[in-house]
Parts: sequence; structure tokens; C-alpha cells
Amino acid sequence: MNARSLPLTLLFALALSLAAARSGSAAELDPAAEQHYTSAFRYLRGEGVPRDPVRALEAFRRAAELGHPGAMREIGNAYAAGAAGLEQSWSEALHWWQRAAARGDPVAAFNAARVLEKGRDVPRDPAQAVALYTQASRAGYAPAKTNLAIMLYRGDGAPRDLARARALFLEAAEAGDRVAQYNAGVMLARGQGGRADPARARDLYRRAAEQDDALAQIALGRLLASGSRDPRELVEALFWYEVAILRNPKRAGSKVISERDRLRRRLSVADVETVQKRARSWRPRAAR
Repeated sequence: MNARSLPLTLLFALALSLAAARSGSAAELDPAAEQHYTSAFRYLRGEGVPRDPVRALEAFRRAAELGHPGAMREIGNAYAAGAAGLEQSWSEALHWWQRAAARGDPVAAFNAARVLEKGRDVPRDPAQAVALYTQASRAGYAPAKTNLAIMLYRGDGAPRDLARARALFLEAAEAGDRVAQYNAGVMLARGQGGRADPARARDLYRRAAEQDDALAQIALGRLLASGSRDPRELVEALFWYEVAILRNPKRAGSKVISERDRLRRRLSVADVETVQKRARSWRPRAAR
């Protein structure tokens, strides 16, 4: 399985203002807590006030004291990043993320699960990681579905369950998660957790490849080249090999380069040159 390599969300990532990161509507929160939370982001971004990460953190703390889960999550992010004058500490980050998760914040639950899954300066606890990924997954957070599926595929923290892993990968894949798209493609290509579906596997590989997932690009190239005599499919296979090698040569490695070279020999010089030019100008697409 291709494990998720996305970094933990940190304090200064503007994406953390996503509505999905909040637990409940503003009406369900103490109005004063919401006011402090909003004020914190103004200081964090310098919106109408001088940018001041320390004052932002102070406002997050006031909001957290009033029970605001988003503020608890942001304090955890600050400890994870060693930001706003804080000493970097995964254990402190975990403490705040667990508090936020207990109040229903899915992103905090995901972040806490990552720390416990990896054992970042705290004892590794895969069973608790599974529980937190499950919580975030039920809230619809796609990255949590992907990580939970990886753990279930491996039997890490819970009994191995290929059918559930496949279902979770497919759910996250439909939300545009490229890691899930690749892993779902692997399971469908191999017939793991259900019947084999090569056509759908190819579509999933393509969607992940278009988002610049190197493993999906390689897998798609291999799938297109495998046993095919259609020149168009061979040209497309070579294209994805070339893209993977150009954009991520370390991930591709010597084996993939050898496969690419053998495929080049099956095509005309003109086709190879056209593919190389196309690969050099290729850019990733947005998630779909």
C-alpha cells in the first residue's frame, strides 16, 4: 500500500480555516469563544490588524478555554510547528488535538491519529489511532478514510479487513484523494477485498496520475503496456512512464527506467520524440 505522506496540518496553513475543520455551527459555540477564534485568524493573517502570531495564539487560548474545538486544534498545530514562540512538542500537540477531537473536530482527530500511528515522541498506539481515524472518517474527512484503510489493509491496530479497506479507499477516491485512488486501483486490479475490476482500476490510476502521484503514473504505464499491441495504448503507457521519471526519478528508480527503455524500443523514433516533448510540458490537474 502507498502510505499517505501528507504533512500534518500546521498553524500557518490557511486551509485550516475550512468549514470541514470545525465541529458544529457557530450557533452551537459560545459566542465569545467564536469571537476570540475569529480574532485569532485576523492576527494570524494580518487582516485589518498587524500580523501577530503570538497574539493569534493568545486569542486561540482564550477561545479554547471557552470550549472552542477549532481553537484547541490550532494550539495543537502551533505546538506541532514550534510556531508563535512555542517549543516544538508532539506530545503537547497530541494533548490539544485529543481535546479538540473529543469535542468532534475531525481534522484534530486525524492529526492525533497520525501522531499515535507513527509514535512521534509518544508511545505508538495503533488501536487508538484506528479509533481516531474512524471518528474522522465518520465525519466525512477523506484523508482519514485513506489512512484508516491503510491500517485495516495491514491489520495494524485492528484485524485485517480487506473488504472494508477497499470500501474506504473507494469513498476517499471519490472525494479526490489521490493516495486513495492509487490504493483502490491496486486492490481492484488484484481483486483484493472484492472482485477484480481492471477497467475501474485503470480509471482510478489515471485520476491519481493526473494529480502527480508517481506510483499511479507507473502503475498506469504498466497496465497500458501489459500485453497490449495497440500503438495508441503503448504511446500512452510511455507517456506516463516518462512523466513519472521526469517528475520523481528517485521514486521511479532503475527498474522503471529499464521498463521505459524497453517500451521505447517498441515504438517509432517519431512517437518517442512526441511523447518526450508532451511529458516535459505536462502539468498536474486538480483533484477529481
